[in-house]
Amino acid sequence: MARSVLIVDDVEDMRVLATVNLESDGRWHVVGAAADGREGVELATALQPDIVLLDLEMPWMSGPEAIPHIKRASPATAIVIWTVDPEGPRAVSAMELGVTTIIDKGLTPLPLLAQALAEIFPEVVEH
Repeated sequence: MARSVLIVDDVEDMRVLATVNLESDGRWHVVGAAADGREGVELATALQPDIVLLDLEMPWMSGPEAIPHIKRASPATAIVIWTVDPEGPRAVSAMELGVTTIIDKGLTPLPLLAQALAEIFPEVVEH
């Protein structure tokens, strides 16, 4: 069965391309997309996704600011940071807040995103 994913990224093209990549894979079902951390918290609360794919640098509410809210609103949801700065201070903050892992956007181009998630969550079987 496909795992549900919420994409939270302030760049619309990234949200659209990630959605296309994940949906075409079969192991993932994108249930929503948010343009900032505040919207991500609202959607995580409403949708209770299996995974939140969360950018770090966003307007209104950054990824690290959103993490505690998402964890409280949807405690069973795994949070995966998706960033161009996996070694920066916000990434360190995110890890300290208990995210599952970090995916480096620079090392994991969009065509490899579905496979990168499959390596993190190997129990998801393609159908």
